Amino acid sequence: MAITKSLRWVPMRSISVAKTNTEGDKNLSDKAASNMEKESRHTAEDIDTTIIAVREKEEETVSMHSIFGNLFHCWGAYEMRETTGAYAPAQLEIETRLKESRKQALEQIEAKLRKQEEEERAQRLIEKFKMNMKLLEAKKAAEAKNQAEHEASQAIEIDISKDLMKTLQAKEKALRALEAKKAAEAKKQAAAEAKKAAKAEKLAQKDVKEASESKKHATAETKEATEDEKLAQKDAKEG
Repeated sequence: MAITKSLRWVPMRSISVAKTNTEGDKNLSDKAASNMEKESRHTAEDIDTTIIAVREKEEETVSMHSIFGNLFHCWGAYEMRETTGAYAPAQLEIETRLKESRKQALEQIEAKLRKQEEEERAQRLIEKFKMNMKLLEAKKAAEAKNQAEHEASQAIEIDISKDLMKTLQAKEKALRALEAKKAAEAKKQAAAEAKKAAKAEKLAQKDVKEASESKKHATAETKEATEDEKLAQKDAKEG
């Protein structure tokens, strides 16, 4: 990887040479110390570069453990267990930078984990909200269905009531018409009976008139008979 290639590897041979010449050749030891300081500066620069690269490639699929494992391996080349204390400042700087880098890496990892946990929690809340919305929509749909059924039932009842009212009104109208028809027939019957009565009365009056005339005629005949009888008696008396 690009990050690991930027790290400089310092052979342990340089450290061994520095240790050997510390007792025998001070100039060579100073030269080794100078070289070590240069390498330390290069290593510090490489560590800075690595830290920046880690920050820049935060979203890439580079393993943090692999990166900082290489950093610790590089730092192992500068362990001062086999040397004098001449390079303690460089070692301290490397240790400090490595600790800071490790701390920053751990903080970044923890931040990622917290972010991931928050995203998962937010996703769970979103899913729960969606589920609640679905339940609410289902409840609203059921209520709307019940309301529609209730309204349809009421409409049917209203239609039935209207039909029943129309039927009752029609029956009432028919009954009134029948009563009117019966009244008309009764009136007609009464008129016919009155006509018959008038005719009978007229006939009775005619009969009475005829009887009166007959009586009158009989009276006249009786009178004539009486007169004839008187004449006869007179004639008999004269004869």
